[in-house]
Amino acid sequence: MRNLNKTLIEYLSAETDYAVQIVGAWGYGKTYFYRNNLEPLICSTPTATDASKKYKPIYISLFGLKSVEDIATKIVLEFYQSKWFKNYYKSKDLSKRLKITQSVLRIGLRGFLTVAKFGNPSEHLTDVKNAGENALNTNELLICFDDLERKDSTFDIQDLTGYINSLVDEKIKVLIISNEDLLLKEKEYGNLKEKIIGISIEYKPDVTKTLQSIIDSRYSGFPAFNRYLYDNINLLLRFVTSVNFNFRHVIYALGNLHSFYSKIKAEIFDTKHEITSVLEQELNKITFMVLLFSAEYKSSKLKYSDIETYRNQFKSLTDTFAAAESKAFAEAHKNIPYDDLLNKYDLQNADFVFFESIYSYATANDELNVEQFIKEFARRFNLEKGQIAPQYELLNELGYMTCFDLTDQKYRDKTNQMLQYAYKGLYYAADYFTVMHFSERFDNVSELDLQAVLIKLMDGLEKAICNDQTNNELSFSQFEVSGYSEELSPASREMHRYGLHQIQLLRQNKAKQEMQKSVNLLITDVDAFREKYKSDRQFKSALFEYPFLEIITPQVMFDNLLQMPNNAIWFFKHFLIDIYKNSEKLRKEKSLLGDFHEKLGSLYQEFEGKEKKLRNYLLANLLSSVKEILLQAL
Repeated sequence: MRNLNKTLIEYLSAETDYAVQIVGAWGYGKTYFYRNNLEPLICSTPTATDASKKYKPIYISLFGLKSVEDIATKIVLEFYQSKWFKNYYKSKDLSKRLKITQSVLRIGLRGFLTVAKFGNPSEHLTDVKNAGENALNTNELLICFDDLERKDSTFDIQDLTGYINSLVDEKIKVLIISNEDLLLKEKEYGNLKEKIIGISIEYKPDVTKTLQSIIDSRYSGFPAFNRYLYDNINLLLRFVTSVNFNFRHVIYALGNLHSFYSKIKAEIFDTKHEITSVLEQELNKITFMVLLFSAEYKSSKLKYSDIETYRNQFKSLTDTFAAAESKAFAEAHKNIPYDDLLNKYDLQNADFVFFESIYSYATANDELNVEQFIKEFARRFNLEKGQIAPQYELLNELGYMTCFDLTDQKYRDKTNQMLQYAYKGLYYAADYFTVMHFSERFDNVSELDLQAVLIKLMDGLEKAICNDQTNNELSFSQFEVSGYSEELSPASREMHRYGLHQIQLLRQNKAKQEMQKSVNLLITDVDAFREKYKSDRQFKSALFEYPFLEIITPQVMFDNLLQMPNNAIWFFKHFLIDIYKNSEKLRKEKSLLGDFHEKLGSLYQEFEGKEKKLRNYLLANLLSSVKEILLQAL
């Protein structure tokens, strides 16, 4: 790659009539390199015509600019905010104040001086022939135009070409930074490149140096995090490569990681929480997941509402099904986003750990909930008081990597002990497939009554599902997904059907309880109900999914309606329209909604033809809306 620093010095040291262009993909860090490397170099380089003077760079982003006038205004604004102008202007000695030559004036300073009320323009302007040592001439300026490809679509590139050409004619050095791949789609770009660009250089970042520069510039004031980043520099370099050297995404992801690490350090490591030792071992995997989800969110390839898609994919049936499992898992996860992420970030399935708290945080749905993370972490690694729970320690001992080290008697004893744990409901739902598999494998070497085992395991599975105090949807989803593998035995399939039924019953009961709370809130405080409906996604989702009118009967809803203020009736109408967009919900509740419509109709007949009142209008409007909803079910 051509040396950018050397090329720029050669350009600055010679009298030229062309611009220099730096090209590279979006997010490669071109602007960062200019700000942190090239700009200091420009400021320290003597001008081509006067070695006693140094170049004064002005940076202009063309993003969203629509005209030459926009550019000229921005140049002037940048100039008057520059440190050299401020230093000259503060001088009390008028003879030492910065003066501006006519050639600089021509790029638009006079109007700004007057409008901005910097005083009499003549105090700052001088003819080029009488410039003197304090005069600023165009041959001292370098204007860097960034984001050429992001100018407004209405900005004619021919006008831009003419303007930049006029700057070059005034002996102003011009540096253009752009993504040429996008510019090549514009027909007139070739004309611009031919007329004014003398040298075009492709920018390819020194990944390690750029990453270190980002770490040092942003996190030198946070020594613990800075040290953690440097200790894991190879992991970060792998991440940078995976996002195709897009340092904008890298910077964003590191910002999220900093917040995550700071909270984890303060609330777990510094307090010596019981999960500390295990978390320290797994922190690199979790770090990579924070970075991955943050980058995918930043690139708009993933959002919080995708959580169901991802939640169901991040755990295989079990890591104990040996070679057969990997084939089944690969087939079950064919053509899903999970695989795309594994390939993009060069990850193995075992390296991909999913925590809902991290996903929610990285996708900007919520602040990091450390308490939730701790619960998820303990569950993910089967911890009790910071140690692997004995039932899971036993499951590890019976794994394929260790079970052959056991004697026949120890193998039978540990298998029976595993079953005792399972009968008591001490495993998570998805792990019951592993327990059943361990009972059946090796041609039933433990000589178990497998039908009796299955019956007891289903009873234990029911206990496990009911004992899951958090009703963890991730655990239930894993059970559901795992049960569809072709590798499962008939006994495991029967257990899967039974478990699905129990999970469905639990979900229905939970939904019914939540719906009862919602109904109670609607009856007691309609304003609070309205606010919760607007702001609480889970609250709203429950109302969409569960039969609302089975909880609040048509009569109770009608009686409650009579007590509502006018603004609540208006909201209630839109609420009904909203929740019955779900055709399945409408089909299930059609008759109940019809009863409510009939009661509204009777009320309407009482005030029809009487004095016009706002409330009467609202009730009539509600009646009409409910009728339209019912017509959709025909």
